[in-house]
Amino acid sequence: MRISVCVLLGLLYTNFGFCASLPLNGPPDIPVPFSDEKPTVVDKFLDTTVGHPLLYAMTVVGAGLFVVTLPSSIVGKEVPESADTFMLTPLKAATTRCWGCSVNFAKEDKES
Repeated sequence: MRISVCVLLGLLYTNFGFCASLPLNGPPDIPVPFSDEKPTVVDKFLDTTVGHPLLYAMTVVGAGLFVVTLPSSIVGKEVPESADTFMLTPLKAATTRCWGCSVNFAKEDKES
């Protein structure tokens, strides 16, 4: 029990440390899409503790699924599409979505 609490606190501390090191909206010369969306502190907290860790976990699970389906992807010559679906899309969603925002930029990029 004590080890799991320590692990969870360590992950939470690491996530907050990473969060604090990120700029809020980037440099002013870079246009920020959907910058009119103003997430609340609760939204940012929930996204930090639940949303982004789940997206990173889905990236790891997707990498495992990619390895499992790799033989059939090689036969069908669809390895890039498989890698994009299983690994890159969740990773893009985790790294491009702002903390607390509801917009998934990976999905927006795919549609345009």
